[in-house]
Amino acid sequence: VFNTLGQFQIRPKKIIIQELIEISNELKTKDGEHFFSYKDKNIVHSRNAGLHIMFAIDPDDNELYSLNVMQIWILELNYYFEPVRELDLIFNFDRVEYILNELLIGGEMVETCAREPSSFVRLKDIIPENNP
Repeated sequence: VFNTLGQFQIRPKKIIIQELIEISNELKTKDGEHFFSYKDKNIVHSRNAGLHIMFAIDPDDNELYSLNVMQIWILELNYYFEPVRELDLIFNFDRVEYILNELLIGGEMVETCAREPSSFVRLKDIIPENNP
């Protein structure tokens, strides 16, 4: 995930991220989905409301299935954060990861309802962590 200016802050994978950003910037479209190959992976890229999201998948995996997972995840994030912004992803990374974990188990999508996982996250927000 990176912003529309192509700036990123993850140091260990800086070169890979920079190359992926350059490739996605060459696509020159406002919103939409793209599929392209990068090294030994296929990249599923989606731009939605200024957020660029990419999934790296194996060449054997279905790109449309991954795109579907990505779109449901974006719907969930929009439902939870009303609407999702870059800062929401940065400062609430635990909730973003929790929503993705509710959608996927072992790399397979288990939750197809776009509203269900957020209700679990909202419930988790209400319940105190130090519950006796």
